[in-house]
Amino acid sequence: MQICRFSNLQSFTAAIFLTLFATLPTQQMFAQLSDAFDDGDFTQQPAWSGTSAYFQVVTQQLRLSAPPINGQAYLSTPSHALEEGSWEIDLSLDFNPSATNYARIYLASDQSDLSGPLNGYFIQAGGAADDVSLYRQTGLVITKVIDGQDGLLNQTAVTLSLKATRDANGLWQLFSALGSSPSTLEGTVTDEVILSAEYFGVSCVFTATRSDKFHFDNFIVTGHVVTDKTPPLLSDIEVLSSKTLSLTFSENLDQTSAQTPGNFSLESNGEEPVSVMLQSDGRTIVLGFATEFVNGLPTKISVTGVSDLAGNNILPVQREFTFLEVMAPVAKDIILSEIFPDPSPKVGLPETEFVELLNRSHHPFSLKNWSLTDGSSVTVLPSKILLPGDYIVLASPNLILTQVQNVIYLANFPSLNNSADDLVLKDDHGLTIDSVHYSDTWYGDDDKKQGGWSLEIIDPDNLCSEAQNWTASDDPSGGTPGRPNSVLASKPDLTGPKLLGAVPASANELLLIFDEKLTKVLPAVPNFKIEPSVEVARVSFIDASLTRVNLALTSPLQPGTDYTLTVSNAQDCTGNSMAETRLSLGLPEVADSLDVALNEILFNPRPTGTDFLEIVNVSNKYFNLKNWTVANREEGVVKNAKVISTTDFLLKPGAYLVLTVSADILKGEYPLSVEENFLEVPALPSWSDDEGSVALLDDTGLLIDHFSYTKNLHSPFIKNDEGVSLERISLDVPAYVPTNWKSASSTIGFATPGYVNSSAVPSLLWDESAVQVTPSVFIPSLGQPDFTQIHYAFAQGGFVANVKIFDLQGHRIKTIANNEILGTEGFFRWEGDSDSGDKARMGPYMVWFEIFDGDGKVTTFRKEVVVAAKF
Repeated sequence: MQICRFSNLQSFTAAIFLTLFATLPTQQMFAQLSDAFDDGDFTQQPAWSGTSAYFQVVTQQLRLSAPPINGQAYLSTPSHALEEGSWEIDLSLDFNPSATNYARIYLASDQSDLSGPLNGYFIQAGGAADDVSLYRQTGLVITKVIDGQDGLLNQTAVTLSLKATRDANGLWQLFSALGSSPSTLEGTVTDEVILSAEYFGVSCVFTATRSDKFHFDNFIVTGHVVTDKTPPLLSDIEVLSSKTLSLTFSENLDQTSAQTPGNFSLESNGEEPVSVMLQSDGRTIVLGFATEFVNGLPTKISVTGVSDLAGNNILPVQREFTFLEVMAPVAKDIILSEIFPDPSPKVGLPETEFVELLNRSHHPFSLKNWSLTDGSSVTVLPSKILLPGDYIVLASPNLILTQVQNVIYLANFPSLNNSADDLVLKDDHGLTIDSVHYSDTWYGDDDKKQGGWSLEIIDPDNLCSEAQNWTASDDPSGGTPGRPNSVLASKPDLTGPKLLGAVPASANELLLIFDEKLTKVLPAVPNFKIEPSVEVARVSFIDASLTRVNLALTSPLQPGTDYTLTVSNAQDCTGNSMAETRLSLGLPEVADSLDVALNEILFNPRPTGTDFLEIVNVSNKYFNLKNWTVANREEGVVKNAKVISTTDFLLKPGAYLVLTVSADILKGEYPLSVEENFLEVPALPSWSDDEGSVALLDDTGLLIDHFSYTKNLHSPFIKNDEGVSLERISLDVPAYVPTNWKSASSTIGFATPGYVNSSAVPSLLWDESAVQVTPSVFIPSLGQPDFTQIHYAFAQGGFVANVKIFDLQGHRIKTIANNEILGTEGFFRWEGDSDSGDKARMGPYMVWFEIFDGDGKVTTFRKEVVVAAKF
């Protein structure tokens, strides 16, 4: 049967192709395949293979002769034609093609089996669109690259001539000629995804009624293999062991160049491999080195001189790799180093909470299946290697941390409380690696704790201290996520832990609070003693912070009894031992009004200072101040209440307690203050410089004591009341009585935070003995003592004093005090010198001590003192 061809030179072309094929030593440039089935056989010249039983040659045509079933049949024969390729085929279908009956001509395939996954190109005649189209197949993925005219083959029978070409640049053209019609260009496309060919073939998809109605004839294929001009690429590097690397390249390699040791070297020391082996896949090289790679340290390997099978040399390349021998972590190998619980208002960082981890060890660790929890929610970390000295940031995915390196975004990231929270980091076996109980008091800055600033650890090697080792970031952006902290400094822990308090949680339980983390092994029960004797049954930690210890008692504590707790042999987590410590405690009771008294207030601090309020337990009972409040009270209504403590805090009978937002500032303003009686509070009520009110309430809201003040309660002799506190004169007189308050004495620095007031009523009465000189005879510079003290004690404070020294002729030789405001008691000191700086002569002198009050009443005391000398 004659079929319309693309050229009237068909016979001549076929003959010349066959001739050249027989005479040329290579198939690179001319006919690689031509088969018109004139010999009545498809098993040789060329040899076709596949589902051969389903095909036969009938009247010099290749015909599908499959049994009447639904199926697929194919034949293929070797062919490398692709670049500058041309494929011509005649096809007859004795039916109307459909989605279940169609033919494919595989122009190029890397597999002989055309029924499975392969890489290549094929023409499909038929299908749902009844068209002729060109497809690319990658594995099992089929992509149409030239879409032919739809409906072209919608005929009862089809006689078709097909031709496809591909030039050296990957430009494809597809032609078809239906019956005796002229050839038509179905389309063009440039496609260079697949660059090699191994087989040419045909495939038939059929139903039972079409199993013998496919005819093929006059195959002519020319072209040659695609010229390889691309050098190989190093596509992957894998560390197999501490001395072995695997390098994978983009294509098969020349064996000689691939196994030359000099083509590979480590940048760190120039070391070349001692063994090089090209693997059976032709693309992978395994290198063995004499020296072990440094664990966790990034290393670069250089590759040169390696070529592919076409002789293309690789461009010199360097690739980094890291050998990681993952170790089991111990506590504190990785620490929480930065916490951002309150991102609003924004300072510079994005408004999203985060936690930063630091690997402070010398080993890399895999964080896979580690967990971070705040007690209410748990987030599990993904696979990630954290190298020695590296930081990683854990954050919520709600907002991206721009310009921050090494971030893991966690969908279940814990919500961090602004004021305080517990954070615990555990490894994949549940071992606690680090924990922090942070508080907004750690900022040490009232402005920064309002939001926008992170908390940073100061010394990562200080493993026990918490509050003392954290502070607000100094970075202008508000924090340093993913990089060294702005406050880094050496702050080693060289002291043992301190027992801050002991509070009965119930009659049978005692809560001990330490200032830093203890070692996980607590002292044995005998190291905790309570007198009067109450035996301790069990000692245990309350939480993961390791700073709070519970003592379970065998018998209950009794109300109204003073107990003494002795603790010994406690150690912090770095091994520093605590000195034996004794604390007084008692079972907390319910407070009545006036059991605790307002005793001193500073409402107009200096610009560098801070407000404070002092209270005194005037009862014989112990009180737990947890959830007690300080507030304003206006016209009987409590306003602006501030919680004193959200945790247990025991106030002993007779104890003084100073409430302040900054203990450091207050101590700096008043050096004589007793700091151990300070309690830092999150906030105090607003107190005006002119007038205001103070109210103390217990945890039920019961009013314990209250007081309203005005600046007029200060001494009239004070010209500037900034930094001057008001002190309660008598604890027996109600606080709301205005005359029961006085300005603090100038002789003690204008305030007495943490100890007895300078204006408090003393035990001495006001008589001539109110002023005493001790000793009355002294020797300046050489005596023991070499000075004298002029003591005073009055029934009330607030007097203004002038103190001077006169000789027997009435000459003033020394002014000791000039308009000094006095407390109720105190002293002045004279060292036997004169105003000119000279030493006073030997002999008797008079101490002239004059006081006057706000009404102008003046009282004078005269006392004798003698300056002696040694002979």
